[in-house]
Amino acid sequence: MSALKNILPVTLCVFCSTLSAQTQNEEPSEWHFNLGGGAMATSQTWKGTDTEDTLIPFFEASFGNWSFGIENLVAYKADVNTWASFYVGVGGRSDGYDSSDFTHINASESIIFKGYNEPDSETVINFGASFGSFVIDASTDISNNSESNTLSLTAEHPVYEGSTGFSISVSASAHWVDANYVNYHYGISSSQVDNSVGRSLYQTESAINYGVSINAM
Repeated sequence: MSALKNILPVTLCVFCSTLSAQTQNEEPSEWHFNLGGGAMATSQTWKGTDTEDTLIPFFEASFGNWSFGIENLVAYKADVNTWASFYVGVGGRSDGYDSSDFTHINASESIIFKGYNEPDSETVINFGASFGSFVIDASTDISNNSESNTLSLTAEHPVYEGSTGFSISVSASAHWVDANYVNYHYGISSSQVDNSVGRSLYQTESAINYGVSINAM
C-alpha cells in the first residue's frame, strides 16, 4: 500500500461533450436539459494498480434557479451579477475503490483488494461560488460516514467559442481533502488489514490533488 503524501499530484485528462435541449426563447420559468459525458484517466493511490479509466456521465435538468442532476441531486443557484454567482446543493459521494462501479472501464483486479470492504457512499452538501474564470467548490459529509470536508479551486480559460454555441476551454484545479476524507476512502483500518495480500494498516493526513482538463461544450 502506498502512502498518500501531504501533496499528491494526480494527472487528469478529460474531454467532455454536452448537448443542450432548450427552447430558442429561454425563460427562467422553463425547463432546460443538458446531456453529455466524458472520460477521465487517473493514477491510482493504491500501490501496484494501473491507471484507471472512468466514464463521466452528465445529466442536468434545471427550472429557474433550481437544478437536478448526478453530482447534485438537487441544487439552488443564484446570480449576484453577470460576473459572480453562488450555489448550494445536496448530492452523493462514493470516491473510494469500487469494483462494481459501472463507470470504471478497467477497475483494478489487484490481489490487494481481496476481502477489502469498500466504503459506504455518503450524502454531502455541496456549495460554492464562481467569480469570472475562477470557481470555488466545497463539500461536507452529512451522513456521519467520513465526517469529512473538501475544497477545490478551478481556473478555466476559453480556447475557442463558435457562433453556434460550441466552445472549447482548458482548466486547472487544486483539490484539498482533509484527513477524515483520505482515511475513510483510501485508508486501511485495523479491521481491513490483511498482510497475506499486502494490505497493511494505513492512516494519514490531509492531501492536495492537482488536475488539468480539456472541456468541449
